[in-house]
Amino acid sequence: MAFNKNQAARHALHPLFFFLISTLINHIVVANTLELESSSLLFLAILNGISYDLILPLILIILPALPFLNKSGIVRKTVVISVYLLATLPLIDCLYFSVTYSRFNWSILHDLNYYSIKTIIGSLGMAVGATILFVVASILSLMVWSFQIYSKLDFASHIKVYKNLLYFVLLIVIFFPVEHYQVTSNFSPIILPIMAKNLYLDTLGNGSMYGFWAQTIIYKSSPFEEYTQEERQYLIDLGFLPYEKPAVQQSNAREQYSRIIIIAFESLALEYLNTYNKKIPACASDYFDRLIEEYPHCNNFYTSDSPTINGINAILNSNIPYEASYYALNTPESLIKLFKKRYGGSATFIRGVSKFYSGENLLLKSMFDFDNIIAYEELALKYPEPAKFLWGFTDDVVLLETLNIMRKNKDKPCFIFTKLIDQHQPPFYCGIPSDQLPSEVANHPSPIVASVYWANYLLRKFVETCKHEGLIDQDTLLIITADHYPPLGYGHQDLFDEPQLFPLGKLPLIFITPKKNAFEGMNADKICCQLDLAPTICYLAKLQQPSTFKGNNILFTSSPDRMLGHFNGTIFWKNKTDTFSAKLGEISFSDPVIQKWLKNLLAVKKD
Repeated sequence: MAFNKNQAARHALHPLFFFLISTLINHIVVANTLELESSSLLFLAILNGISYDLILPLILIILPALPFLNKSGIVRKTVVISVYLLATLPLIDCLYFSVTYSRFNWSILHDLNYYSIKTIIGSLGMAVGATILFVVASILSLMVWSFQIYSKLDFASHIKVYKNLLYFVLLIVIFFPVEHYQVTSNFSPIILPIMAKNLYLDTLGNGSMYGFWAQTIIYKSSPFEEYTQEERQYLIDLGFLPYEKPAVQQSNAREQYSRIIIIAFESLALEYLNTYNKKIPACASDYFDRLIEEYPHCNNFYTSDSPTINGINAILNSNIPYEASYYALNTPESLIKLFKKRYGGSATFIRGVSKFYSGENLLLKSMFDFDNIIAYEELALKYPEPAKFLWGFTDDVVLLETLNIMRKNKDKPCFIFTKLIDQHQPPFYCGIPSDQLPSEVANHPSPIVASVYWANYLLRKFVETCKHEGLIDQDTLLIITADHYPPLGYGHQDLFDEPQLFPLGKLPLIFITPKKNAFEGMNADKICCQLDLAPTICYLAKLQQPSTFKGNNILFTSSPDRMLGHFNGTIFWKNKTDTFSAKLGEISFSDPVIQKWLKNLLAVKKD
């Protein structure tokens, strides 16, 4: 078969063309998922990423044009196969990113099994999965079709084109590297989202194949050690493993809720309410106290993890400790995923802080399965800009947006998680001028009290509006709680007679519903924790509690009284009479069964 130069040039571009298409698809999908705004910085990052990706294929294509290799058909065939195979790597990374929201890493192979593969496939839509399979099959078919063609091409006649392209991409990566967003402020609410965006730019700028060559094991699990029947019962009795209610009783929930709304205040300790601490002026928390009198609630609901993302993980995944790299490889069976599987509908996360804070725009989707994230960036399109010294939009705006979402879903299943911020220590925001506050609030020595008064004011306005508009109906459960216990400084100690040293203290937990009989027999004084909220919602919404949950249904009177939590690498446990703590990774613990449980916390069970 004879080829002229034009035919040869056209055919010689086949592997490089498909590799370019593959890496372009990757960078477009990843950039879109990262939600970075269009800018010269984004364009430069993508250009760097594609340039890094092209270096190896270009070198491979140039090889057959070298004088001592020019006559070797085997070399040409090897180049064809290699470049086409390389073209699949950006697609593999794209597939991995669409499921885990992180770049491909070889550590995935450590815990690869039937169930992890099933999870990945199940996370993809039919159209997306079919498209990826079609593209991969097309590349492999073209590789076979081109096999004979490349054994006859004169690569040397096009060496100049390939060399010039290689020089161009090297010029980009050496002299025009990724540039970052600049910020002069040292204020955390401003600088931390910018740091997250810069990290995303680096992720794009490294290219789609970086994880294939730079093998960094971000997480390596230990093998799961099975419990004997006696060990399991021992751990259940202590509250380390979920209480196993007979299946027939688990399924007979008296009521059913298809709309769940959780309002999580920032760092709101139970002791910030007058009902539990008389150092708090009665007027500062009177509406909280009224709700506690009227609705089912818990008096001993403890924090299970801190800070915010850790606390949310305990609430929605019933799991501790939070380990980002672990969840990147082991997709949890979150409460929201279970809810949507049964009822459909949408899941929305609402907050006033930037969604790029700590990269939560990705974590909230990958870890908890939220469909929509409404954060500072979205609120800025609808509401006047907040003061720059604040964390973002204040809680009055966030609760107003929550009402809007509830109105839109009044007759539809939905799951809403609203994360507030104004009680963050510091700055303890209060949206009411001090001269309009009651004197016992305005003159209180602790700045926390004024902020609690503000939270109380907003809660009253929010709940009463919900009642007036019929938003809390028979199918709706509104839960009032907090993300975690506050730091032990910044005026916190001024509210107690004795020093407070326990970092995982008590939080409010109030269930607002017209169907109070759903909580009939509930023991308000039961010792429980954030791990127990998801199992309780599973019971109330008639969802099947997964085996990965570590908490108990609070409504089960037979489950043990205990709190279980994690803070700064230490596991804490306490019941009515005893307490203990243990460092994660502790080699020897006095109780061998608890030592096995500690080891299994971040182990992957091979089914």
